[in-house]
Amino acid sequence: MTLFCLLMALGIIGIDVDIQTLFKAILLLVLPLQFTNIVCYVYTDESSGKTSIAKKYKVVMKTRGTNLILENIRRGVSVIAAAGSGKTESVIYNFLEHFKTHAFNGVIHDYKDFEITEMAYPLFQESGAKFYIVSFDPPIHYKVNPIAPRYLPDEESVYEISRVLLENLLEVRESDNNSTSRFFKDAVEAYKRTHMAFKNRLPGLLYNSPPFDSTLSANQYQRAYKIS
Repeated sequence: MTLFCLLMALGIIGIDVDIQTLFKAILLLVLPLQFTNIVCYVYTDESSGKTSIAKKYKVVMKTRGTNLILENIRRGVSVIAAAGSGKTESVIYNFLEHFKTHAFNGVIHDYKDFEITEMAYPLFQESGAKFYIVSFDPPIHYKVNPIAPRYLPDEESVYEISRVLLENLLEVRESDNNSTSRFFKDAVEAYKRTHMAFKNRLPGLLYNSPPFDSTLSANQYQRAYKIS
């Protein structure tokens, strides 16, 4: 574009120049100006810059040399190293410290027999954050009822929790099922949904002997059966 404008200007004012002089002018004047223009555009154009990322999503990993900065941990982080190489102490601990400092909340899946729990518990206790240990081992844990009424506010919640429970208990995936196994899985899932619905809507129903207690009205049965 700059070269075209230069040629047009020369044509308008009627200056007769030879090719050698023209090329010399391009090399000495036009190209440096064009290069300067590109550099200024790249480093000063705000519209093409990076989007601002909140400070809490930037993690500074302490190393022996220059610190490693993770710009946006919301994209996910994968740590690959050999067993016993110190992934937990060097990487996980830095993450836990960052989460404590910026008051993150979430779930920690401790796959190392309480090793990560022993590391995380004192960190979050110092900050005054609530820290609950959920485990099937009896010595230290908080009791959690995944089908408590407060966790199942609507029909969609009942469907979701019943599906997740069955997939984890049966250790099957949706893609692994054929038509026969899917039929039995759906039947058990429907039974589980009905069981949870009656338990939450009519707590005393499951403890009565058939026929069901006559004090329960037809409307109560209908309301409980609605999401089964």
